[in-house]
Amino acid sequence: MPLIFLLDTSAAAASFRAAMNNGFNRFIHLIDADRGIKDMIDIEIIEFNEGYSAAIGEALLLLQSRSLVNAYKPWVILVSCGEPSDDVFDVSIALKKAQATEQLRFIALGAGQYKPAVLKQLTDIVFRLDGTDFFPFFDWVMQCIHAIAQTSPGDKPQLPPLQGNVYRDK
Repeated sequence: MPLIFLLDTSAAAASFRAAMNNGFNRFIHLIDADRGIKDMIDIEIIEFNEGYSAAIGEALLLLQSRSLVNAYKPWVILVSCGEPSDDVFDVSIALKKAQATEQLRFIALGAGQYKPAVLKQLTDIVFRLDGTDFFPFFDWVMQCIHAIAQTSPGDKPQLPPLQGNVYRDK
């Protein structure tokens, strides 16, 4: 299962960077400790600074370059702490098409001064982080991976509810 993280490294993310890195590093440690999950997923990290389009485009190209026969649906998770400096219209069309045809699941997590309207252009799955503790979000991602591991490729897993300081942004 491809799992691509698009991580905000812009100036807006500076006050969140240490907490985001701590949460992500703990997540990676949990993956490394679970041999079954480690063998199941392929994690990629794409950092972006201000512009979402290039990072999302890179993720889409990365997914196209891989053989996904008999694979689980790829997940792409964008973590944003601000707003993009570029227009996301064109990439949002490609992204919405990929989501509508079940080619991937795209999740956006907003923290700090993120712009919900921009994230909602990209996906219907937008979460909001209250505060700076990223552990509950990355724990939720780990629980989702465990739920997915209990299914066969193509099946829809029962995903766990959000927890802690992470909320659905409606």
